[in-house]
Amino acid sequence: MIRRPRLSVLLGIAIVAVFFSQPITAHADEPNQSGGLGPPIDLPNGSSGLIQQTGIVHFQMILGRLELDPPRHRKGTKSLRQTEPFELQERITVSSERGIPSLHYSWETNHHRVIVNVSDALNLHLHSQRPDLRTQIALVQPASGPIDVKLQLDTGELLESIEVPSLYHLQASHPEIFSQHIERLLPYLLPGPSIRQLRFEAERQLLTVTPNRPIPTYGSVQACVERLSDSRRAVRAAAEAELCAFGLPVLRHIDRFPAELLETEQRARLQRVRQHLQPRSSDTPARLASWLSSDHRYWNLATANFSHEEWLIADRFVHKTCGKHLDSVQPSPSGLRIADAIAPHMRSESYLGSP
Repeated sequence: MIRRPRLSVLLGIAIVAVFFSQPITAHADEPNQSGGLGPPIDLPNGSSGLIQQTGIVHFQMILGRLELDPPRHRKGTKSLRQTEPFELQERITVSSERGIPSLHYSWETNHHRVIVNVSDALNLHLHSQRPDLRTQIALVQPASGPIDVKLQLDTGELLESIEVPSLYHLQASHPEIFSQHIERLLPYLLPGPSIRQLRFEAERQLLTVTPNRPIPTYGSVQACVERLSDSRRAVRAAAEAELCAFGLPVLRHIDRFPAELLETEQRARLQRVRQHLQPRSSDTPARLASWLSSDHRYWNLATANFSHEEWLIADRFVHKTCGKHLDSVQPSPSGLRIADAIAPHMRSESYLGSP
């Protein structure tokens, strides 16, 4: 049974939305914020920034997580200051141990200060301050597992605590926070299409290509996971091989299994499946669509942009693949949509308190 949010929760979300949607003064270093899913109109060009100019280190976006590419780094410290098109100061220090890079990076404009620390290529801590908005965020991305984001006032008062699988989920569920604290920084960390653009193209493929592909169902994955604890080694090995053969869509399915409910053998083999399927290069729309095709949580977020007919297609596919219907309220044929897609499935603690 799908648990529906109480009215007090929905009212609380509405109040939070009003709080974050207050008009703010636009600054020269800020991109225009687009309400749709397309790319921002004037996202800063990071090619003139310190990281891309010097090539001292290379970031990649892999399944919505910022990672360093270990072979492409040089130890040292670099700094850069520029005045056009806006005041910007950058400084980076790269270290390395056994060929695995770590870094400390600062990025500062007149209205925005960011510190990024990466250890062992995968563990990332990002702290962003917006004095003009009187808010700050602390983002923690461990080597594996959910990304934790805490939004605070500049006084330290906690406004919201968010847990997401990837930056794509964060941009979809909390676009204001993402736009104000992360989006303008990303072009300076890594080249290529923006998260908005990748999501936009991936969601088109989710609707036009994915429903016609043989995506593994949650039931078939669950059966394999159960066989991973079989007493016969050959059965366990065959189940692991079958999970690997399913490809990227299997990853969001196996994320649904709580580790504490699995046996040691199951956890070890599922970790091998993850390592086998983990991409080694930056995300593309096709790969992103494949990974998200079995993600019930993301489908609920994506339906905010769907028409009535698209919602029906998505709901049928999600029910078949994930074993449950969409949580969001169905858009009406007239085009009126009720935006309650976030509340049922995003783990978030509002500063308004629990109902």
